[in-house]
Amino acid sequence: MRETLKWLNERVEDSDDNIASDENTLYGLKYENIFLNVDDPSTEEWIWTNANELAFEAEDIDDGIRYVRRFLLPYDRLLRAAGVVQVFHPQCPVSNISESDSATLGSIRTGFNDLRGKGLWTDVVFVASTTSRAPDDDDTGNVPSLVAHRSFLTVFSDYFSDLFCGEFREANDASSSKPIQVHVKRSGENYYSADCVQLLLGAFRLLCCF
Repeated sequence: MRETLKWLNERVEDSDDNIASDENTLYGLKYENIFLNVDDPSTEEWIWTNANELAFEAEDIDDGIRYVRRFLLPYDRLLRAAGVVQVFHPQCPVSNISESDSATLGSIRTGFNDLRGKGLWTDVVFVASTTSRAPDDDDTGNVPSLVAHRSFLTVFSDYFSDLFCGEFREANDASSSKPIQVHVKRSGENYYSADCVQLLLGAFRLLCCF
């Protein structure tokens, strides 16, 4: 098996014989469980998974995304060509604000967070799932309410500024009773879990002093 993976990994690098260029031979198998994702295949139970459920990360992201184990790491070019993604962690920028400005931002952060916790003036809800599938009626009451204020997100994020102030439907009028829905998907009908979205929103709040 190692020799096969090594051969495939080398062919990905070879521009004259690049298997990654043929969707039917590699990328087309993105959803097939063809990768043995373990640390040591001689001692562990064999767990087969697909490229869509793998990520180069230090730990599992949620039940649907597992980090690449030690056995597969030498074949990173093959995995990337198959669709395995690299997770990047943004670094919190060094703050040059004064103590008084910091106190003001802290007050704004606390105020927005209190309003969000009470569901007041929120106008966007992030739609996630308890699993990797699309949320349905069975998720009712199980998925945490991922609500937020578009105005706050717009100020601190170019992405949300484009989303909420551009020509997209997310820029339409909304309210707490009829919020704009933002579906958080990986691809197709595969949704990120609510826990994963909460983690990402938590990181965003740290970056923008939420």
